Amino acid sequence: ADCAIWLHGECMGINESSLPPQFFCPICRVNRSDPFWAPFDPSKDGPGKAGAIGSILALPTQLRRSGTAASNTAGGAPLAYFSAEVTFSLSPTLFHALKTRPQEVQLHAVAVCLRDEYTYRMHWPTQLDLRINGTAYRATARPPTQKLGKNMRDAPANIGVVNNTALCRQGMNRLVLWTYDQRSFAVFVRLAYRLSIAVVRELLPPVPVDAERQLTLQRNVDRAVAIVKGTEMDDEDDDDDVVALSTVVSLRCVLGGRRMLEPARYKSCTHLSCFDLTNFLDSNSRSRKWQCPLCLTPALLEELERDMYLAHILSQLPEMDEEEEDEGVTEVEIGPDASWRPLGVHDKRWRKPLDFLPVPCDPPAVKGRFKSRPSGNG
Repeated sequence: ADCAIWLHGECMGINESSLPPQFFCPICRVNRSDPFWAPFDPSKDGPGKAGAIGSILALPTQLRRSGTAASNTAGGAPLAYFSAEVTFSLSPTLFHALKTRPQEVQLHAVAVCLRDEYTYRMHWPTQLDLRINGTAYRATARPPTQKLGKNMRDAPANIGVVNNTALCRQGMNRLVLWTYDQRSFAVFVRLAYRLSIAVVRELLPPVPVDAERQLTLQRNVDRAVAIVKGTEMDDEDDDDDVVALSTVVSLRCVLGGRRMLEPARYKSCTHLSCFDLTNFLDSNSRSRKWQCPLCLTPALLEELERDMYLAHILSQLPEMDEEEEDEGVTEVEIGPDASWRPLGVHDKRWRKPLDFLPVPCDPPAVKGRFKSRPSGNG
């Protein structure tokens, strides 16, 4: 990571023999977890880079074994519990910003599981007790004993100003956390700044143009060919007459229900279907799931990319008529050579994959009969 923050290996639960190939400190994990919440840099009164001076009010502190408590079951062994205590100070300027701009500037207590295989999410312990200045705070909506699944992400604890009520105070503050969860966790406190969808969109690579656009389009076409042929190879039909397979792909966004304007997907996805980029960002600004809505693959913002092949197909179709609520073509059939044709219209001629004009071409070569199937999630 490039945060330039140094931490004790012992405090992070690692040593030279257990050092992973790529290490992300708790601060970098949280920065990667939700692009809509950036570190707040007081010197700029706005978003800052990872490790921005003043954004971290309490450095990551590992939960340590603190004692034992009686078991809930008769005759059960005593239960070990783990805890951490951090203190931090709020200046008059920061406290004023939290009170007057609660939707834009927030004070977050966050936790990460140090052994979590997913290094891009916040992760609270189970059976958690969190208190800020002596006031109990429920950090997660999960049942007390439910662990975080692989497709789940916890939210930060907003310990600043909630519903016009200040949980923190000007000057010194004290946060205490304890749990029966025996996994290794670290907790820290940071200032966070809310980014808009437009700003988060700018974090993505720009739409390729000219020669780069052609190269990207060709790469996406090659990907489509590989996926359709892979579907053909996985076909359990033993009919030797079937040597070509087409795939029906919906042009509707699964999130918005209407035809996509800017198709996108994760690089790791293995399906042809996409979702609309704006709908996806809008959904994640509220849900924080950051997973493909089609195959539920969790991933990072930097792994998101526009699909230039489907974007090219959309550009060759008649535009939607918003006034008449006519979406036009909402499905296309894609052949094993990435040629395509619209469905639901009179003109069902095949188009070549790289033509920028709707030039008809011969249908994909077929021996015997031609079989098509919906793409589903892959």
